[in-house]
Amino acid sequence: MRDCSMRGDASIAQPTGSVAGSSSSVRPPKQSPQAPMSRGRGRGRASSSSSPQNCSYALAGRQDQESSPDVVTVLRVLQERKLYAKFSKYEFRLNSVTSLGHIISGEGILVDTQKIEAVKTWPKPTTPTKVRSFLGLAGYYRRFVEGFPSLSAPLTKLTQKGAKFQWIDAFERSFHALKDMLTSAPVLTLPEGTDGYVIYCDASGVGLGCVLMQYGKVVAYASR
Repeated sequence: MRDCSMRGDASIAQPTGSVAGSSSSVRPPKQSPQAPMSRGRGRGRASSSSSPQNCSYALAGRQDQESSPDVVTVLRVLQERKLYAKFSKYEFRLNSVTSLGHIISGEGILVDTQKIEAVKTWPKPTTPTKVRSFLGLAGYYRRFVEGFPSLSAPLTKLTQKGAKFQWIDAFERSFHALKDMLTSAPVLTLPEGTDGYVIYCDASGVGLGCVLMQYGKVVAYASR
């Protein structure tokens, strides 16, 4: 987990198995009690009495475990950094949690269903600015799309300086290919441990693509 008292940004600890947690409000206590060392898995927000910035964190673990050592570790870090969380706003042992446009569950990581719906209903871009907006959303989920640069290349040309905006069949095919890939994106597995990783690569004179897998399951796609 990142040092929230220093950076104040969001981080997600993702071991493997079912996810527990939901967002919660936070406030530093008036006094300085120690962070409670409770059992379970959860996600919440914590703030430091010396900083107004908040951060959030999530833990994933197996539901068949009575307690997770990861939770104890995180709570110990909160205590050491003098970060305080309002545990009455926590939720534990959830089957899935939505975070940063993703749904994290025991099956793995997938695209948020609300984002999938937004892609399905996205109208055909009529200006370079609207093309950039669509590519921005699609690019955020490029780890789910095999061969993303090749699929997006025609639309990317429309955003280049001095390019004449004229919607042709190549752009239409690129637009719908990206929509189809995003709305049928696979569930990516959560990495577990340090064993069983394999990287498959394919290169040509115009591009490079690779797939990171663990025990036969896709962790992420990458290409350029």
